[in-house]
Amino acid sequence: MTSPAHQAIIDKIDPQKRQEIQQLHDLITSIVPDWEQWETKGIMGWGRYSYQGSSKACSGEWFHIGLSANKTGLSVYIIPSDENGMLPEQAKDKLGVASIGKSCIRTKSITKLNLPELEKLLKQAKSIIDS
Repeated sequence: MTSPAHQAIIDKIDPQKRQEIQQLHDLITSIVPDWEQWETKGIMGWGRYSYQGSSKACSGEWFHIGLSANKTGLSVYIIPSDENGMLPEQAKDKLGVASIGKSCIRTKSITKLNLPELEKLLKQAKSIIDS
């Protein structure tokens, strides 16, 4: 199921990317069907947590898993970490053709991603948050 907030974002995405975003959206939703779907700063988010930085000016709410489209491709954000660090960083050599940040996986197309490995990371993130 796609929330109205997520559908509004998907509807605005370039038609060439829309199908890939929808495919990733469906994959994420199938793994975390009970997590709240919401939007922040144009990014589709699943799950929500509050954070407080070292200064009071640095606080707010963020998602556990996020998805967005941009001019050059697609981004999947996986925020949870384990004792070995950020999940995307740990799997960077297994994810296919992508630029990997601490919690972000950026790619031009999902055809370049190792989707089974991405699915594994998403399930690992769910396990961390739900435990």
